[in-house]
Amino acid sequence: MVILIIFGGMMAWIGGLWLRWQIRLRRKGVRVMGTVTRTEEERSNQGMISYKPVVRFHTQAGEEIETATKVGTPWAGRRVGKVVPVIYDPARPTLAEIDTPGGRGVLTGCGLVMFPVGVALVVVGIVLLIQG
Repeated sequence: MVILIIFGGMMAWIGGLWLRWQIRLRRKGVRVMGTVTRTEEERSNQGMISYKPVVRFHTQAGEEIETATKVGTPWAGRRVGKVVPVIYDPARPTLAEIDTPGGRGVLTGCGLVMFPVGVALVVVGIVLLIQG
């Protein structure tokens, strides 16, 4: 029961953070065009590989930014040199995503699934704990 509560709490917390970040990005984010400069390979603790596109763009203030997106795929999907729409946080321009459903939509979708499932697991864990 305690494991359900802990696991559910972690899921809800991570899902909530992703949703909060995506909502903030949609409300306050600035949209510009950028260029994919390379792809970064990232390996998880479990050995899974994901490829994150690195985009270069200019902020409204004219500052050049090059940053990896948060969303990766199991394949190197974005072609180097491809021009893509980018949305970035004006307070922290290095927090940027490719502004497509496949770019920012993945985090929103994960958050929309993880948050309520996590809350449900916490509730079930508490009910089972109370029932003894």
